[in-house]
Amino acid sequence: FTSFDPPMASYEISSNVRVLVDENPKCVCMYVPNALDDDVASTLLEKLDVENCTALGSLWHQYTDDNGPQDRLAAYWGDTCCDFWFVGLLLHPAPWPANLPELLLARRAAQQAAEYCQRRYGGKLDATKLTSCLANYYRRGQGHIDAHGDEVRAHGEDKYVISISLGGPREFVLTERGGSQREMRLQLEHGSALVMRGEDMQTAWKHALPLEGNDAPARIGLTFRSIVPGYEHFVKKL
Repeated sequence: FTSFDPPMASYEISSNVRVLVDENPKCVCMYVPNALDDDVASTLLEKLDVENCTALGSLWHQYTDDNGPQDRLAAYWGDTCCDFWFVGLLLHPAPWPANLPELLLARRAAQQAAEYCQRRYGGKLDATKLTSCLANYYRRGQGHIDAHGDEVRAHGEDKYVISISLGGPREFVLTERGGSQREMRLQLEHGSALVMRGEDMQTAWKHALPLEGNDAPARIGLTFRSIVPGYEHFVKKL
């Protein structure tokens, strides 16, 4: 499938939302359990499983960034010109795969969460359009991400990063930067959405996905992003 304009949320998700950070409209983090239908999430997990899937083929890669080889596999899809630059790595999106309709449903679920957040904290609804998806695959007993803030320079006005979790659960850790070092931990459950909005969410807080021993369950994180098409191309010309 190609670019699309998803409809407004057809249901109210506010009763399920757990607000983790709510400092200002540019520093918001919330957790939405069961954001994606369980059957859809399970089917998508099976199709994306690198051990037995044929849907992605060679699209799974182990990338190397400024910190060395990443401790996970990744795939990147998106609208035309939605390049993503982070930690010295520039990713060009593969087209949205026509043989993964469940990915479209996951994108719509993430879009609904973004639109709820936008109505709650203000801003233009067209600023929530999720134009790309970075998928991260963590094998059983493997894979982690150290504490960091996401690069969101290309993510438009309200800078959305929304992760739909498949498999797991895996622990997610939020830590406030600076003197307080406040910390929050939660389990990212199958089918849940973690919503981060705003540049301050990435600069005032850092987040991590630690490895919890050799029996940590396999997980795929579908990180949908509000990248502005052509942004990185424009930056290169400056």
